[in-house]
Amino acid sequence: VSKSMLSDDLYPNRLEFAKKRAIEFMRSFNQARFGIVAFSSVGFLVSPLSDDIPTVEYLVKNLNTDSLNQKGTDLMTPLELAKK
Repeated sequence: VSKSMLSDDLYPNRLEFAKKRAIEFMRSFNQARFGIVAFSSVGFLVSPLSDDIPTVEYLVKNLNTDSLNQKGTDLMTPLELAKK
């Protein structure tokens, strides 16, 4: 959810594109459980593993760059959170 996700090199921007693809992915594996970790230079757990796909979709749809006010991107943050 870093500000760089507002770049419009993908339509309409990277964040909206990623959210759309994440939702499509979840719908194609409707028997799976999904969790959501959002991050920029820090990360936070949005949803633990859940099989409640409509709720996880709702949480994904409502992610935005105002969720975190930290600048930058640290890819290790979500990986470390997912490991926990």
